[in-house]
Amino acid sequence: MIIKKPRDDRALKEFLKLVNRTVNQGTNCILMNHDAFTLIYMSTHMISRVGITKNILGYNSLKEVIEKASNSYPERFICVLRTNSPIVFGNIKRLHEDGINLLRQYCYIKTYNDNSLLNHAKFLFSYHFCFSEGVVYHGRYYGSTNFTGAGLFGRNYEEFYASDLRPLPPNSKSCEYYVLDAYNIIVEKVNLLFPDKLKQYIDKHLHGFKKTLNALARIISHTTLVELCNAFIELQRLYLEVLSFIYDLPGKKITPLIIDQIVSTMRDRWGINIPNISELEMLEVTDEKTIREMMGLLELNEEKIEKSSKNTLKQSEKQLSLRLKYLNKNITPSTLLNTSMRLKKFL
Repeated sequence: MIIKKPRDDRALKEFLKLVNRTVNQGTNCILMNHDAFTLIYMSTHMISRVGITKNILGYNSLKEVIEKASNSYPERFICVLRTNSPIVFGNIKRLHEDGINLLRQYCYIKTYNDNSLLNHAKFLFSYHFCFSEGVVYHGRYYGSTNFTGAGLFGRNYEEFYASDLRPLPPNSKSCEYYVLDAYNIIVEKVNLLFPDKLKQYIDKHLHGFKKTLNALARIISHTTLVELCNAFIELQRLYLEVLSFIYDLPGKKITPLIIDQIVSTMRDRWGINIPNISELEMLEVTDEKTIREMMGLLELNEEKIEKSSKNTLKQSEKQLSLRLKYLNKNITPSTLLNTSMRLKKFL
């Protein structure tokens, strides 16, 4: 593990070295007419334009490498990115979304994960499969660095580990978990191109959201302060989760409108704002004494929490039913803008 000090660009150098060498290995195989395929699987908490467009002496930026590989060898290269929905970032969501959009044309992007609101994992795993030679090349980069300027080469104090691209031992299973994880993201994204599977996906999650709401309704009706606060946290998380789920769906002309409708209705009619994810994490405690201390710091009281919980509960169910059913009817193949049909050749 290496410590990155402020203004140290070693993290960026190792990060870009791995990406460039992996894609170069793929290019060499293709030029030799080998049967080969390259996968870049990435995960980050936050991503920014500065972080992914910065190059360093001898190595092109992440965006340049991925864009060139995707355009030059679309049937031999796939990129998968797992990150957070911009919804959870409040005032900086546009900066995060801008970073996502720079890669959207070239990567399969996952911004929603069942049972987990936030993605804190930061890594880049690269794989080059040369079937002609029977060799799998693998390299990995991981640590605390977000894919941002501050994380990779700026003011932040970070830690990271990077390995060079090297052949895996024969019959090695070390890459199986992550390749399968990337594959599952790809399959899900491809399935959502088909209206019947998209409808099933939305209906399944709508049912799950409503089930959670019903469980929380029972808790709020007869509860202690600890249970009330936990229900309040879960309701706030659920609100963010629903918005993140919608953001992750295909149909980028429709989903922003749906999100705006939900947010404006909840805010303007009922005074319910998008929650602060950091406050929710701080409130997640289990004893009444600590909860009361946290409530005081955040200027909350039991009455306010109960009122907010009941309002959120009532309106969430109404908005869920109305908006997701509207989504079901209006997303069609012609509106599926976030697609890349080349993937079907590998599935």
